[in-house]
Amino acid sequence: MIICVAWRRNFIRITSLHVLTPKLPRRYTMKLLILNGSPRAIGSNSTLLMQHFCEGAKFAVPAFDFEMCYLSKHTHFDEYLEKYDKAENVLWIFPLYVHAMPSIVKDFMEILYTAKPQNKPPHAFIVQSGFTEAAQSRFLEPYLTRFPGKLGCKSNGLLIKGGIEGIQIMPKFATKSLFRNFNNLGQIYAKNDKLDEKLCAKLRKPEHLNSRILLIMRIMAFLKMNNFYWNIQLKKNNAFHLRDSQPYL
Repeated sequence: MIICVAWRRNFIRITSLHVLTPKLPRRYTMKLLILNGSPRAIGSNSTLLMQHFCEGAKFAVPAFDFEMCYLSKHTHFDEYLEKYDKAENVLWIFPLYVHAMPSIVKDFMEILYTAKPQNKPPHAFIVQSGFTEAAQSRFLEPYLTRFPGKLGCKSNGLLIKGGIEGIQIMPKFATKSLFRNFNNLGQIYAKNDKLDEKLCAKLRKPEHLNSRILLIMRIMAFLKMNNFYWNIQLKKNNAFHLRDSQPYL
């Protein structure tokens, strides 16, 4: 531990979130291309999760190098294709949009398939959503599992994580476990080139809402706490007075 403190200045800050995963093979370099499919780009929850993921990866592999490409920037797709051709690993992360991927993600996937790039880096996927239960995102799983094979690449794992909406305004104690797990996920990914199945299974829970969670949600609805986050967004955008509007009825 003392050696590590001397080696990295931010060791204490990083390890305050996690316990270093032992007995993983040592590697010294990694070049990762992150394809961020959130329409909110740099201000998105996907970006926040990747910050903790990459922090863990950087700790595990000192020469870890990553580049974040925001698919919301349509005019940069040609540039992203060039970066793809130089990537050792590719990680997609995007939010669930009404039980589907955002159109910008599908657009870039189709461009990749049509371009038939010579580089064949392994692909991993993280699908995050505001829904609490992972079952809401399962519709994407078959497609994402098969897509790398259509490019002649292998799949390095898929994580489905619900309950993400609102993490940017939650107190630190409410997100500590989530960020610690993403930090550990990044460490293991950097070590062995794939998302850890056991940790993904842990993060995926709950698959469905149980009776205890449903009871809590009913209590929150009764106390009118379930609209807390959305009311903040409405006020932020000067639309709170329109919250009961029904323009299509």
